[in-house]
Amino acid sequence: MSRIKEIKWVLTDPHFNHENLVKFARPEFKNAAEGNELIMANYNKVIKNYNTVVLFLGDIGDKLAIETLIPTLKGYKILILGNHDKYAKGFYEKYFDEVYDHPIYYHRRIVFSHIPIPVSQGVLNVHGHTHIISLDSANHMNISPELTNYELVKIKNIEQKAFALPKDVNKFLQEWYGEIQIDKATWDRVDLYTDKRGLIDVPRTQILMKCKNLMRKEMSKAEFRAILYKIREQMIMKSPLNISILEDCALKTVKLELKKFKKVNSK
Repeated sequence: MSRIKEIKWVLTDPHFNHENLVKFARPEFKNAAEGNELIMANYNKVIKNYNTVVLFLGDIGDKLAIETLIPTLKGYKILILGNHDKYAKGFYEKYFDEVYDHPIYYHRRIVFSHIPIPVSQGVLNVHGHTHIISLDSANHMNISPELTNYELVKIKNIEQKAFALPKDVNKFLQEWYGEIQIDKATWDRVDLYTDKRGLIDVPRTQILMKCKNLMRKEMSKAEFRAILYKIREQMIMKSPLNISILEDCALKTVKLELKKFKKVNSK
């Protein structure tokens, strides 16, 4: 049975015995052996028994390092393979208690991976791989050793960062995938503004939605659909105009149509 839910500490990219990495990302070390020593020492300071669950996010090191160093490290060790972990999965399974070749979710709002991956607004992706380069994203947490003083990271610190993120927005057109939605309806959704492929144009569709909400309170579906169609055609003709101008024009049309509708129905 997996012990992913019991993770207490996380580390990534030890790159044991990788001399080339010292040249471009770890200039404070004379050689890889110095880096090995510091990472091992920091690990042993906090992992005192074999029951504590530790997650490794990949790029462990060369074959000799894995065979000689990993067995000396205590803890229940889980590994997500990195791009430099090129040996057979079975090889790593000799030295780690669980081995994965894909990202894993610790919580619905926390996903671990080696290489950073796209995530929705309410999810934190904890990763390594990029070393001294971090992403300009609140949803990504780079825990490469160069940025953590070569120390392990507590799961509590990760949870704190993840749960401080805004939760996912699931309202139509405000979702993280809002701008990549394609209309597949077999009928004409006159409240959607799409391109030839059916890809929804979010700002223009939001104008149509606003117009629809103003009219649906007064008119039947058939009546406001006809006006929406007219507004959408006007927007297509004026599509190069600034979005605020398009909105003003659309709202003026709605105001005029509502005035005409009320006049007719007041008789």
